[in-house]
Amino acid sequence: MGDSHFSKTRKEKDGSRAVEMVRWQCDSCHVAQSDAPPLVENTFVGNVR
Repeated sequence: MGDSHFSKTRKEKDGSRAVEMVRWQCDSCHVAQSDAPPLVENTFVGNVR
């Protein structure tokens, strides 16, 4: 996830960054809005271990 998705003031108990709760429901923003074909090819590959 991008830095904009993490809280700037809150950390988890293990010291990791906490996800900002208003950014928790990914499909609120990251969802197709119509049945139109994509304008550009999506070559995204995540780097989460």
